[in-house]
Amino acid sequence: VAVRNEGIGELRDEFDRYLETERRQRAERRRERSTARLLSVLAERLMTRTLDRVLVPERMEQLVAAISKRQLDPYTAVDGIIEELES
Repeated sequence: VAVRNEGIGELRDEFDRYLETERRQRAERRRERSTARLLSVLAERLMTRTLDRVLVPERMEQLVAAISKRQLDPYTAVDGIIEELES
């Protein structure tokens, strides 16, 4: 077919579609990686802030003891931590 100069336009069109699909997929992967990185940095900073401001070692020990004795569930403990962070 190529020796008769047939189908070259279709091949070029198909190749252009392929390149466009690749470009979109690369952009989407870059966006997904950026989202994951943003959330990772946010989680790290929030954890650091929480440990520095609210979950000092004594407070952490109190919460862990209460949870292990089933006096407090972890979800309620976290709700309290978040409330303290917001105040």
